Amino acid sequence: MKDLVIMNFSRIYEHESFFKNKEYQWIDCTKINGTTGYCDKVAFNTLKEKINNISPEGIHFIDSGSYHYITTLWTSKIKKEFVLVVFDHHCDMLKPMFGDILSCGSWIMNTLDYNNYLKKVVLVGLSKEQKEMIPSEYLNKIFCICDYDLLNMTELDILNIIGKKYPVYISIDKDVLNKSIINTSWEQGSMDLDNLMNIISIIIKNQIVIGLDICGESDFIKVKDIKTSDYINKKLLNLLFKEL
Repeated sequence: MKDLVIMNFSRIYEHESFFKNKEYQWIDCTKINGTTGYCDKVAFNTLKEKINNISPEGIHFIDSGSYHYITTLWTSKIKKEFVLVVFDHHCDMLKPMFGDILSCGSWIMNTLDYNNYLKKVVLVGLSKEQKEMIPSEYLNKIFCICDYDLLNMTELDILNIIGKKYPVYISIDKDVLNKSIINTSWEQGSMDLDNLMNIISIIIKNQIVIGLDICGESDFIKVKDIKTSDYINKKLLNLLFKEL
């Protein structure tokens, strides 16, 4: 499960090199309108067609957090029961301002509503305030590990929450990391990179992992931010190629 896919929306990956010593599939999304933050129906169908022949069983880099809703597309391709493990400082369970349009802030809600194979979601690294924003009707399928919870949790605690009954799909938003490590243009959590990588490694070693995606590139293309994000992407990718 090492197929590598790069989905380029903001052109940020054109300035990075973490993937260039690997075999990868480049998906150009730069000319698709209606994708930043929100994804309209035309854009959704275009994106769906672009990944139509690509398996969810791979590593998918999906640009900034503004495009985190792409996880909905990848997980819609999974045709067996699974658990979604999301590293994110936000709950992504907020109803969109415009009807029921898919957005980076509502995509987990959308996935729970429409994906019958999804058994539960485990949110790792969100803030207490974001946890309190989750609508009560979804709490039977959402399990939260807030950033402050991680200070007192063991590896076994985390694995017990995920459970062993179903395989997992992992989605990582780098806004879960401390702002001193990376600037993702969003409010960020308190995790350090070693902690994030350690938890990912624990999950991979103890669960069946279907696939994985990573977002959290900076929305502001600054040289310093690009170099930092490129470095973190390389560290994560090397870990995944080593352990998956």
